[in-house]
Amino acid sequence: VGLRLRSAGASDWSELLSLGADDAADRHPDVAFTDNGRWVVAWESKALRSSGVNLEVRAAQELADGGASEPTVIAPSERGMGQFVRLGRGADGDVRAVWADSRADDWRWRVMHAQLDGDRWSAGELISAPGNNTWPATAQGEIVFASTRRALRLQRDPTQQVFWLPAR
Repeated sequence: VGLRLRSAGASDWSELLSLGADDAADRHPDVAFTDNGRWVVAWESKALRSSGVNLEVRAAQELADGGASEPTVIAPSERGMGQFVRLGRGADGDVRAVWADSRADDWRWRVMHAQLDGDRWSAGELISAPGNNTWPATAQGEIVFASTRRALRLQRDPTQQVFWLPAR
């Protein structure tokens, strides 16, 4: 995962800042900015192996000196994986992450979310809801996601609906 920035009114982009690891497959990044203008980037990552590894959600953020923090795994899990992370700001201005996660007891995809408190991510919370829940997005503390919860068949039913969770 690489990042280049350009200030408002500037014509040139910054030097490339590499955030990911050379020994990992990093993909699907998203970026948000904190109240004080610092960037936060999150993405999914896995070891460079063809199989037998889980995706995990990682994040890095701009430090006060303009550098980047070391990538952090948000809500690590040995038995599940997370993917399709999206960032947004809550009504309180804090950056929040939402992603599809497979750590539920029944292995269905659920939506998980965490909040950046200063320099640390919260432990994360799995949203327990029926069906497979994927493709989340967040803004102003609200979460939307696609779900099969009203599908007629448990497997391979093409029924998808979008659900909304208000800010808490």
